[in-house]
Amino acid sequence: MMKTVNQLSVSELTAQRNNIEAQIMSLEKNITEANTKLLLVEALNLLDRVGPGFLERHYHESGNAFTVYASRITGVKNIRFSEYNYSDDYKPSLIVKVTSPAGYLLPAEIEFRGNVYPVEFIESRHYRSGIDY
Repeated sequence: MMKTVNQLSVSELTAQRNNIEAQIMSLEKNITEANTKLLLVEALNLLDRVGPGFLERHYHESGNAFTVYASRITGVKNIRFSEYNYSDDYKPSLIVKVTSPAGYLLPAEIEFRGNVYPVEFIESRHYRSGIDY
């Protein structure tokens, strides 16, 4: 006969919690790996200005024009490169606009064509905080 939650010790409940937490971490790692592959393709397409998601001079909420790539990654609206600011320590980054927590399942940086791009997140004004993965 199985014990009910009320019959379990703190030690047994902690072991169950740790098992569940490890399963969640594993799922998130798998999603991040799959999303990283998609992000790489989309960033390369954006850089080369090709592909089905490429949008030339897309206007965002403030009215400024950016070249963006409409993403197929769950929880991501679009990606774009940061604007060049002419400072000596400028390092371009890849900006990811997220619409939900799933959009955050991406690496901290991505490397291609000899450059490393930090991944920066901004939330869409339509962002929903419920877990969607």
